Amino acid sequence: MTRVLAILAFAGSVLAVSGPALSQDRVNNPFVAVYGADLDVEEIDLRVGDGLLPEHQDRAARAYIERAMPAEQRELFRARHPDLPEAQAAERMAEFLAVANLEDRFRDDEATGRKVRLVARVDEARADGMLRMAMAPRFPRTAMTVAVQDLATGRTLVTGRIEDVASYAADNDEARERLGLVYNWLGTDTDFRILAGMTNAMAASLETLLRAESTPVGPRTIGRAPISPTVSVPIRIDRAMYELNVAPPDTTRGED
Repeated sequence: MTRVLAILAFAGSVLAVSGPALSQDRVNNPFVAVYGADLDVEEIDLRVGDGLLPEHQDRAARAYIERAMPAEQRELFRARHPDLPEAQAAERMAEFLAVANLEDRFRDDEATGRKVRLVARVDEARADGMLRMAMAPRFPRTAMTVAVQDLATGRTLVTGRIEDVASYAADNDEARERLGLVYNWLGTDTDFRILAGMTNAMAASLETLLRAESTPVGPRTIGRAPISPTVSVPIRIDRAMYELNVAPPDTTRGED
């Protein structure tokens, strides 16, 4: 799902790598190469910057809370945000959905490695409204800074950024299935569906960081668009890009 650019810091020197590549279309995940794919994600600290998401998504988030959100989820959300400003509804909903999505992904993975905290700060976002999407569709996308911290020692194992985290209709559907979201069968809640899909793509990119030994590179084809009764063209979506600074193992603590 991703293209990885990594910066590995060793003994004060910086070595830029691109994998190394396994083939022309796959690259190694340098974080998993150093620390393995079984880190136990004990804490998730994910935040979306205020004002990043547009007003139409604030309206969509408020409408979902009031009209469609399952009672248990609504109670939990309101307990966390009892005095929610209207202009921050989309950002707080995105955080709520993304964390729940990550918890679902990690719940049954039987990780046995060190306990870690996953930290993510979403600082870029693009989410067009359904009217603009109908006229000139662009895939929603986000970008974020990331870090993984060892809970026992407080040491930071990796820092970096994930860029170009794009989502599309399949992400909207996966978010609904994972979290039991309720969509309007008429499709008038498109803006909320887009918001949910964006958080699914965020969660998937963070899961990749922690679990994938290697990742594919380059755009992927997700369908075809007709341009005439007999001709269609492929629809391609970019894969997320990772820029990582992986700390070397601490040999004084027996890490290898």
